[in-house]
Amino acid sequence: MILRRGILALFVACLATAAASADDGRALAELKGLAGDASAPGAATPRAAAVVSRDLGPAAQASTNFPESVTLSRSILARDLSEDADRDGLADAVEGELADAFRPFLIFDSRENARRPDEPVVAFQVRPVGCVGPRPKCGPAPIAVHILYNTIWRQDGGYVISRFCRDDHKGDIQVVGVRAESYDDGRTFRLSAVENWGFVWPKADARFLAGTHPWIYLSGGKHHQYFDAAIDGKPSAYSAWSCREAMDGKGEFKLAELKGPGARWNNVGEPESHPSSAFVDDLGPYGYPGESAWDARHFCGGQACDRQTNPGSRMANVWLRDPFFDATP
Repeated sequence: MILRRGILALFVACLATAAASADDGRALAELKGLAGDASAPGAATPRAAAVVSRDLGPAAQASTNFPESVTLSRSILARDLSEDADRDGLADAVEGELADAFRPFLIFDSRENARRPDEPVVAFQVRPVGCVGPRPKCGPAPIAVHILYNTIWRQDGGYVISRFCRDDHKGDIQVVGVRAESYDDGRTFRLSAVENWGFVWPKADARFLAGTHPWIYLSGGKHHQYFDAAIDGKPSAYSAWSCREAMDGKGEFKLAELKGPGARWNNVGEPESHPSSAFVDDLGPYGYPGESAWDARHFCGGQACDRQTNPGSRMANVWLRDPFFDATP
């Protein structure tokens, strides 16, 4: 795929400039592995989390403070309905390509206590915003898309360094949103915003691995999201009780994996249309039996719990519903 090869080439070229000590050399080799083999097919099952060096130095050298544009293999606009099972005007296969280009770079706390080797499983949605179509039909405005990455966990491990603030529960989902724009009718895109819970780039500073993958720090146990590790040991931005976050950024790290069983994109489609033949719904094959990507009940991580009161969010409620209208041919 042109896009994946381009990202990989940029990533490797940046890494090649890093220090060449024996330890750094091992770290560089491991970081290169995060980008995957651009010529290899996707894994048949969700890949286990890579065990990599905990030194983020080489990743920092391969990152930018401002996102770079990406060029897709073709325009994302659907040519006909056979390419668009969720009826949003975008070609489903190219939605996966675009989501992959901007998938987040996930950084874990060294004290993480609630993460399976393959977690987080990441399901995603690519939804247009406003007019969907070539510029002659939509005026001078760019094609705008909103991409949501939903990180899915079997367990919320609570505040791991706050003795009186455990707050653990079954099932956990967190979301990262990005917005991207195209001025050439859906072939080239650049990020215009990264929505990291209560923090939004460009208002807040962020880094981008290989120029396109936003760094997302996940706190130990709670999996709360930040753009850096400055919150470590301090009261959580998401707690009314001043519970302290564990966020040292010294745990494992990896690029979000967007393919699951059968090398299928973890695309959930749209609220208006998401046929299971084309999109992910049943989460059983991902290790969450009895769960659905479009379930309106509380998420329990595939465990027995009260779906009316469990603190896990209602999965169906997290997905995007931005208004759009389709002006494609």
